Amino acid sequence: MDSGRADTSDVERRRETRPQTDQPIEVTILVEPPVQCRGRVVDISGRGLRLELPLQIALGAAVRVDLCDSLLLGEVCHCGPAGDSFSVGIMLEESLTGLTELENLNRSLLAESGRGETTESERQAASVVRASVPPRNSA
Repeated sequence: MDSGRADTSDVERRRETRPQTDQPIEVTILVEPPVQCRGRVVDISGRGLRLELPLQIALGAAVRVDLCDSLLLGEVCHCGPAGDSFSVGIMLEESLTGLTELENLNRSLLAESGRGETTESERQAASVVRASVPPRNSA
């Protein structure tokens, strides 16, 4: 008996395509104390990404994802087993890109100011930028 409904089992419901990728990342679960782990980005779009991680993360948890020269902030919207790891869906809230360029610009501006010392607010701003730049992998 036909219910009149179309078979949608193979239909993609996402608004944006998610190109497949395989990039290493570092994830920080923003709890107290923060929990860090390494993983991989499986696919990514403007609104979200899917990660492969060695641990399960609670739905709704806030996370920071360090990817190449970017810092991404989001919320876990899906987490389920995937073989020996977990497939974790992240809904993006904020993203900062070009962090190394921003840090270099900040240093350049401070050097051009010609002052031997920086002000307290300049030191604080520089430390925020440095803390935001993901560590470079030594290859």
